[in-house]
Amino acid sequence: MYAQPPTYYGRERSLSSPSAPPVDNRSSGYQVTPQAPPTDRRGSFQSLYPDIGQHNPQPQQNYAQPHQNYAPPPAAAPVQQQPAPFQREPTLHGGYGPVQPGSFESSRSSMALMPDGLAPTPSSIVELRFRCKGLKKSDFLSQSDPFIVLYMQEAQKRGWREVGRTETIQNSPDPTFAKSVQVDFFFEEVQRLRVEVFDRDSSSERLADHDFLGCVEITMGQLMSSKGQSAVLRLLQNDRDRGHVHNLSGHVVIDAEEVSTCADMINVRFTGTKLDNKDGWFGASDPFLNIYRLRDENADPLTTTSWSLVWRSEVVMNDCDPKWRRATLSVQTLCNGNLSRLLKIECMDWEKNGKHQFIGSCTVKAAEFVTGEIRSMELINRERQAKKGKRYKNSGVLVLEQIELFKRHTFAEYLRGGCEVSLIVGIDYTASNGSPSDPSSLHYTGAGYQGQLNDYQAAISATGAILEPYDSDKRFPVYGFGGLVNGAVNHCFPLTFDPSQPEVEGINGIMSAYSNSFQFVQLHGPTMFAPLVHQAAAIARTFSAPAEQGGGGNLKYFVLLIITDGAIMDMQQTIDELVQASTLPLSIVIVAVGNADFTAMNALDSDDKLLVDSRRQRAARDIVQFVPFNQFRRNPARLAKETLAEIPTQLLQYYNMKGIQPRTPLQRQGTSYLVRSSISSGLSGALDVESPNKRDELQGADVVIAVPGLESVSEDAPSTFTDVPEVSTAPRIDKSIFDLPMMSARTITNVAQQTIIAGAENAKNNHETLRSNLVALGLVLSYIAVSIVVFHFVEDWTVVDCVYYAMVIVTTVGYGDVVPKTTAGRAFTIFFAFYGICTIGVALGQLASWFLQRQRHVTKMATQKLLSNVENAAATATGSNTLEDKEARIRKRDKAKTYWKRFQGSLPSWARRIFSDSNKALFHAFVPIVASILAGLIVGAIEGWPVLDCFYYTLITITTVGFGDLSPTSKSARIYAIFYLPLAVVTVAHGIGSILNELSARSVMKTKISMKELLDMDADGDGKVSQLEYLCYMLVKLNKADQDDIDGIIAQFHKLDRDGSGELDRDDLERLDRELQRQNEEDNE
Repeated sequence: MYAQPPTYYGRERSLSSPSAPPVDNRSSGYQVTPQAPPTDRRGSFQSLYPDIGQHNPQPQQNYAQPHQNYAPPPAAAPVQQQPAPFQREPTLHGGYGPVQPGSFESSRSSMALMPDGLAPTPSSIVELRFRCKGLKKSDFLSQSDPFIVLYMQEAQKRGWREVGRTETIQNSPDPTFAKSVQVDFFFEEVQRLRVEVFDRDSSSERLADHDFLGCVEITMGQLMSSKGQSAVLRLLQNDRDRGHVHNLSGHVVIDAEEVSTCADMINVRFTGTKLDNKDGWFGASDPFLNIYRLRDENADPLTTTSWSLVWRSEVVMNDCDPKWRRATLSVQTLCNGNLSRLLKIECMDWEKNGKHQFIGSCTVKAAEFVTGEIRSMELINRERQAKKGKRYKNSGVLVLEQIELFKRHTFAEYLRGGCEVSLIVGIDYTASNGSPSDPSSLHYTGAGYQGQLNDYQAAISATGAILEPYDSDKRFPVYGFGGLVNGAVNHCFPLTFDPSQPEVEGINGIMSAYSNSFQFVQLHGPTMFAPLVHQAAAIARTFSAPAEQGGGGNLKYFVLLIITDGAIMDMQQTIDELVQASTLPLSIVIVAVGNADFTAMNALDSDDKLLVDSRRQRAARDIVQFVPFNQFRRNPARLAKETLAEIPTQLLQYYNMKGIQPRTPLQRQGTSYLVRSSISSGLSGALDVESPNKRDELQGADVVIAVPGLESVSEDAPSTFTDVPEVSTAPRIDKSIFDLPMMSARTITNVAQQTIIAGAENAKNNHETLRSNLVALGLVLSYIAVSIVVFHFVEDWTVVDCVYYAMVIVTTVGYGDVVPKTTAGRAFTIFFAFYGICTIGVALGQLASWFLQRQRHVTKMATQKLLSNVENAAATATGSNTLEDKEARIRKRDKAKTYWKRFQGSLPSWARRIFSDSNKALFHAFVPIVASILAGLIVGAIEGWPVLDCFYYTLITITTVGFGDLSPTSKSARIYAIFYLPLAVVTVAHGIGSILNELSARSVMKTKISMKELLDMDADGDGKVSQLEYLCYMLVKLNKADQDDIDGIIAQFHKLDRDGSGELDRDDLERLDRELQRQNEEDNE
């Protein structure tokens, strides 16, 4: 988390103690006296619990119902003392855009505090972007992998504070960083910045693990007053000889620009076609995109220094027709809210050595890009254009496959809509805190502490004072963990000691409950977070479902404040609970008190990389903030700021992830009404109204379907009301409207129209199926007719032999018992056989498939009819025909299913496997095969063959082997074979295909999904796999469809979606129908 400035002992960097002397800034280096790492004044947890490995508490009383199954691990390994990480990665503002200036999200940017702890108003918010030139090579076999860390000097020169880091650029001496850092600019103050450049050597976030390349210092005043607000500075390095400074080869360029207020966001997805191949004949380019914005409208676009990199895509390997993942950008990041600004999109071919090759670029105005006015852009390579001259067309085409502009709601908008932020408190009652009666204890509140707060109370007070106004009822659940209650260890117990009423009144109630708790709780251990996180998640879950479903009531977001003095013993279980809670309206703040080693706790604060649980499921978002209390002990304002800094951003991430819009003031905490917003659409909308005089506040509703709690509204109620602003309702179909007592004739008519239209559509589909089957049947009959006409006269065959010969050809059985003897017959057979196999075979397959479908449908309907006749007969015999009797018959049917299940259970194991539900598909595919085999025995019976020959003939026929040693010779047998051959061959082929598909699907479904496959499923690149993405991926994997099929379906959907809403509605279809009618009229003219 937020740490003290780095100290240099030669090449080493570590954290200085809070009590270290002030930093000497007379040189570019730091002069800090080394100090021994602090130790816990009460000893380690291990010394208090030497038998922790055998810790096995007695079954505890159920003070926290959701966690009665939680228990300490059977063997908890002692926590290894690790050096504290220098700094967790702060929120950076690149790629997905910066936080909204002026909102609570921006409070984490640099701020110079006044002596009394109050922050002055910044003159403006400034965005800093970085690039380097000529960095030295610190790796032996490759170029450096640089990244930048930005510090700002604290007030009164008390030290340096990290305010941001860039991403890492691989193998580049001249990197341009896409991530920016925002800081508050105070004109009246001297704000000193320090930029340090490092060569990344590992995935560690500890700066001591990386090579230091250089540093430079500059004030905000110098930067803002420089030409173009851009500064080129030579990097310096701290030598081992303290205080000595020498020059290095390398520069850092800092570009500053004031941030404008713009809440618009865009979702964009690029595709490329026919990009230049930079990797030769045996490969393809590995393209990625860079987007630059012109730094100043008056700047020269031909100069590379006039452009600032704002976004970089991922690399698509080995593909000259790439499809990049969907990206979300803020308009502020893209063009700083100035839509007239010029953008440059550059396509590069990625190279492992960092020397990426230029493919081409294009320029476009931000307004044209954001609105999607230009969808296709040619990539131009000036060098290739100069060499080829008129022969040069382009180096590929960049296509905006998707561009969507939407508004990013602010934290203030959710608060204005009645969103509440409620506090949940968890307090550490482990023995490592020290006895409450001991003055050295972190829980001590006795003599000498009157008027003072201990660390726990100070953390509660600082956080609660901020959050209390945002909770309407000001009732907060308070829990303890790690304490001994009624002789049993409990890891989540309410301080009210009433599980049904864990809440207390206000912050004072929390303080009182905490002070009184030591009469009933004995400090124990170990420290475990998972039960407490689980309980908080259960509370948040009760409020998440109604909000996600668009229900009434205000939105509510929860902040779990955990105050602890030591590292946790259930890290993996806690991570599992955090991953599950990441989809809920919950943030967790961990405040660490005392002087223990909290290195492991930083792993929970996943600012740089989202947590992954034991099932390899990734968290939906970062919900944890870790704050070391000792760094802010003397500054309550800073403590509150650091504790709650990420809450607004996390709240916005949750509601954006769930697609929950802020409520309007009219929608705050009221009764939900079903209102007909548009009778012609046949849809109902939901509207929340706050005022008790609801009837006078509804406006624009054609018909009020139902108003709960308002008895006087009826069909004759006026359709227009006054003094209410226009309200747009989200349309939705709600089945509950059919159960309402008040329903207008217009509504009933509309529903009936929809039903008639749906029936007409089904009839149309049935008509199309019937027509295609008739066409297939016509092709088969015409093929047979041609066979009769030709071979009857050319070969002098009988009609039966002609038809038999045609069926033997199209089924590819080929017995060889009937063959053409004349030259004309053989010449015609060449065309006749080819046409029959390619065309008539397909037609027979379609007819056979339709036949199998009808057979299944008839079987199902016959079964249902039989059950219905039995039920009707029983009802007639008893003389009952009421709704209750029908429900009773349904219960009897369910009971019959239960008997069937019991019957299955009584069968032998091999029979249960055959009749199990999981083998239903195999059973349905196997039955037609058996039926075809039995039907083939009839041919042998007609011919008088032995039983073995009958089976032999049947198997040789349905597999289309057709040796010809046994074949029907009599007229009756051949007439039967004319119908048997096509049906049997197609049915068996269909059945075998179904069995193979089922077995293949089972194999695929049993295969464990890898992390790479999950990443491949994420087609839109939003970091989440939706149900549709998962479905499309599994269809391809099951060979039900290929990627071209899915792309074609999506393209057809976008073609039908005329208004670009992402949904098909009646307006889209009517618009398409009008266009088709207009096109037909034009064709007729």
